[in-house]
Amino acid sequence: MATYEDIYGKRVKEFDSEPTLNSAYEGQVWYDKSSGTLKSVVLSDSVISGGNMNTARGYLAGFGTQTASVIAGGAPAGTFTQVEHYDGIGWSEQTDTPTGFGGAAGAGTQTAGLIFGGYAPGLGGITTTTLEYDGSSWTSGGSLNTARSFQQMSAGTQTAGLGFGGYAPGGDRSETEEYDGSSWTASTAMPVARGHAGGTGTQTAGLTFGGRVSGSINNTTLSYNGSSWTSENNLGTNYGFGGSAGTQTASLALAGSSTIPLNTTNKVQGYDGTSWSEKTAFSTARRYLAGTGTGTAALGSGGRPPNSNATEEFHSSINTITAAAWSSIAAVNTGRGQAAGSGTATAGLIFGGNTSASINYVNNSEEWDGTSWTEGNDLATARGNGIGGCGSQTAALAFCGDVYPTSPRNTADTEEYDGSSWSEGNNVNTARRGTAGAGIQTAAVMAGGYSTTNINNTEEYDGTNWSNGNTMPYSRANITIAGTQTAAILAAGSPASPTATLEYDGTNWTATAAYPAMPVYSVGSSGIQTAALFFGGFSPPPVIATTVAYDGTSFSARPSMGTAKYGVGPTSAGPSTSTIAAAGAGYPSPAAYTTSEEFSGGTETVTAKTLTSS
Repeated sequence: MATYEDIYGKRVKEFDSEPTLNSAYEGQVWYDKSSGTLKSVVLSDSVISGGNMNTARGYLAGFGTQTASVIAGGAPAGTFTQVEHYDGIGWSEQTDTPTGFGGAAGAGTQTAGLIFGGYAPGLGGITTTTLEYDGSSWTSGGSLNTARSFQQMSAGTQTAGLGFGGYAPGGDRSETEEYDGSSWTASTAMPVARGHAGGTGTQTAGLTFGGRVSGSINNTTLSYNGSSWTSENNLGTNYGFGGSAGTQTASLALAGSSTIPLNTTNKVQGYDGTSWSEKTAFSTARRYLAGTGTGTAALGSGGRPPNSNATEEFHSSINTITAAAWSSIAAVNTGRGQAAGSGTATAGLIFGGNTSASINYVNNSEEWDGTSWTEGNDLATARGNGIGGCGSQTAALAFCGDVYPTSPRNTADTEEYDGSSWSEGNNVNTARRGTAGAGIQTAAVMAGGYSTTNINNTEEYDGTNWSNGNTMPYSRANITIAGTQTAAILAAGSPASPTATLEYDGTNWTATAAYPAMPVYSVGSSGIQTAALFFGGFSPPPVIATTVAYDGTSFSARPSMGTAKYGVGPTSAGPSTSTIAAAGAGYPSPAAYTTSEEFSGGTETVTAKTLTSS
């Protein structure tokens, strides 16, 4: 009998404790003397929740990878034109399809995709229509030879696509068609007509499995080699009306139904090119969902009944994967809303704000060390309601804000923090409240706010003086800003129109993507111009917990905060993958919260498994 050393050319190592792991440990075995066990790094299956889709629906077309997916169309009631992109954490709205589709098929990548067939009332019903996608817009492609819908059976790329089976008036279909980037050509039909089956692979190495055959859901599998179909081993459980992902030698059958009348399952079955096995199940049972990705990294999105916006990720990996999420952390000492802040998720600062339903601005300052909040020295001037803040825990900047009951209410006052105490700096040029800022203590930018009316003024701080910069293209108050003095992103605020966010390059402001949650103001923010996070806000009313991310081009959804609130601080605490939202206000009561939360963008960690005998 071969030993481990015979097979791998090395002996089993001994460690006093678990070593620092990486992918090089995959398949290796070692003895952990601290626990008295044999350990290894091996593949394991897991399912985690992804960000919810913006529009709940079923009968979706989908294509792409787990970290770059597209979903398009859907039904019922009626048909949808909405298109969304997934970036590995959340979904973002994209250009709609020219007409509403339900039950279409999809193939390709996020920047070179294809949808075809489906039910389109605007085109007269079940259709032959093909649409090509370049990542931002849709154009017409060549028509299918046979109109069909409810396929879920497609494979390949935009220039080498494969469509097979489906449903057309008169029943399920057996036709196979190949797409060359401009037209469809008939190929060898499947030996048996089927609809609502799984479809994966490429134009020359395709796979179909399960589906409705002769009125019943079945478990048969067929492979396609570019010219003919061959029977393969059956699924372990009947499958149909679900999602599918992968290749001919590594496929997944995602949720769906196993009986007629239709039930709804959460099962995930995997195919390795020879046989099927049951995998870790989804949390949410559903059918008519979209499946995208590979056999080891897939996405199940949407579905019904009822219409769902749930997204779940399937992983077969040596890593333990944690989904992005907000989690509770230690409460601040003084509950408040409409405060400002600075720093990082392990070295943060919060200052100013309002502590009650009636206006009661404070000068309290608190430091965050990654575990708890500690009272620090106070601001010289109590203020809130759009006090601006930026910088770090040891070099922060506070400016402007509402100083009611002092008259006038708006202040031009600037204060600097050195990690211990606040000292007066030179005033801004235009007193205001409802403003925000970004950057560091010696290179900051501030814009917008309310003076006697909403304003579009921009000012820059060099560590000593404020100077006027170019104005914004529109006036807005109660805004939020993330980034630096030369690369900032401004979002949300009042009035609600226009909805566009603004990017600052150190000289000029340029309108970019619309903020997805408008109307909303007093939003929290963190990160940089090309990786920013925005959370919470007052969407009059109610207060919301919505979280969105900005990648320098577009917004996508992230998990919502645990508590809906507005005016959270700090508004610049750390990168978009790890930030804190401290305190904040509710509506209509309580007026101020002490609760704090921390956002994690998700993690992947190589994890050892203990080996046991059986």
